[in-house]
Amino acid sequence: MKVSFITFGCRLNQYKTEWLREEFEIAGFKVIPHPCHSEQSEESQYAVQDRLREGEESHHTRQAEDVDVCVINTCAVTAHAAREARNIIRTYSQRGKNSKPPNNSMNSMNSNKPFIIVTGCYAKVYQDEIKSIKGVNLIEPDYKKIVTDFLKVPILQSIKKFADHTKAFVKVQEGCDQFCSYCIVPYARGAPKSRPIEEIIAEVNALIANGYEEFVLTGTNLSKCDNLLGIIKSISQIHGVHWLGIGSIEPLGISDEFLDYIGSGGLINQTPTSKFYKYIHLPLQSGDNSILKLMNRWYTAEEYEDLIYKIKEKIPSVAIGADVIVGFPGEGETEFANTYDLIQRSPISRLHVFRYSKRPGTKAANFKNEVPEKTKKERSRIIRELGDKKWEAFREQFIGKTLEAHIESKTIEAWYSKPTSHPFAYRHTEGRFGSSDPNTTMTSSFHSDHIPLSLRAPAKQSHKFSEGEESQYLLGVTQNYIKVLFKSNLNLTKRFVNLRIKKIVGPKTYGELVSGYMSTV
Repeated sequence: MKVSFITFGCRLNQYKTEWLREEFEIAGFKVIPHPCHSEQSEESQYAVQDRLREGEESHHTRQAEDVDVCVINTCAVTAHAAREARNIIRTYSQRGKNSKPPNNSMNSMNSNKPFIIVTGCYAKVYQDEIKSIKGVNLIEPDYKKIVTDFLKVPILQSIKKFADHTKAFVKVQEGCDQFCSYCIVPYARGAPKSRPIEEIIAEVNALIANGYEEFVLTGTNLSKCDNLLGIIKSISQIHGVHWLGIGSIEPLGISDEFLDYIGSGGLINQTPTSKFYKYIHLPLQSGDNSILKLMNRWYTAEEYEDLIYKIKEKIPSVAIGADVIVGFPGEGETEFANTYDLIQRSPISRLHVFRYSKRPGTKAANFKNEVPEKTKKERSRIIRELGDKKWEAFREQFIGKTLEAHIESKTIEAWYSKPTSHPFAYRHTEGRFGSSDPNTTMTSSFHSDHIPLSLRAPAKQSHKFSEGEESQYLLGVTQNYIKVLFKSNLNLTKRFVNLRIKKIVGPKTYGELVSGYMSTV
């Protein structure tokens, strides 16, 4: 029997898909890659929502070869993530004209259409929407129950590989109880629960045994993980771990002790190492205190800014990423300008820009003073352009310097297939600005006068390669997440090499192998 997996959303979802993939293999299934799976980078999961906003066809809708089971791991963070999940569910449910089997087991599978299993956050919080789609066989948010009740095989304690990824994600916790007013995740993931460190260490060792050397610790809310720093220290001392990083972490999860350790690169027997990423992603969401309060965020704009300057002081070469939500209810011109100004003057390097998306069941879904969609689009465009310039400026400081890089197994075109260098950023049409009332028509004064000339973005540059150009390059990703293109005839996939940065051309960074290019653990 054959099974295909389609995954939407965060790294935690990708981890759970890998876990299910291994369970299905134990149960005797042959895994058939979905057409979109082999093409996606680990950071492109949200980017597919962008095309939905612009009416483009999603690559998720391209079907794999005929399979017996299709597992769709869903996301509910935005309305567009949910919509894309519904689209793919409908696509597969319409393959074949047979009615839903009478029970949810492998014995009830019909060869004329795949047995469709829907899991993930969308399956948890909006089950009724999925139930309205004919042809869905099993809606089960709990991936462990898919194993025990459907596959009827033992539950694995850890994964041993990470299909089609150069790096491996390792789950250290799940759940969140912060209840930001815009966020549906706490309702989907439940209360925070940390994973036993013994399981984490065993998983890392199993992954090392299968050739993995780079690891990213992931969870719903890493700041809620018990003893995160202790876990990082323990993993850093495992022989075979070359690089170690963490996913997005809330500002209050960054302590002075954490920064001291990370700033040293991680200490092994009191000796500095270069194992830990020079990249930290800290959600900002808004640079205005009144909006942060409405969002139920637990820091002020000033506290956030102080923290990122402290990080930059401890780790000068660090890239600091941030999530930004534009168009939250009540965000007028002044509030938006405060967000823009904070990003502009701060050492933030990369942006993931989201337009606010109302999620039923959240507190913010009932807020008044909604921002018109046209205004959200324009604000998103402005912040994205600022982000593009900041990321370009960050990369330019490394021209002429040598950085260690991990060579990707994915094709270059897969990494550079989006028209912006920021994988979670939405693409929008033009709009107009003006009044502090978000429900009034806005003039263009903010864009023309408020943004300094040095930070105004140039015309959009394509990421597409000319014919035959892609095959000339390999791609390495540095510890501060710079994707470097370089020419080589050597088979360096999944190897660590030293690259000298030569030039920056729009979103692309070019480099060259240096003498003695192979780095060591």
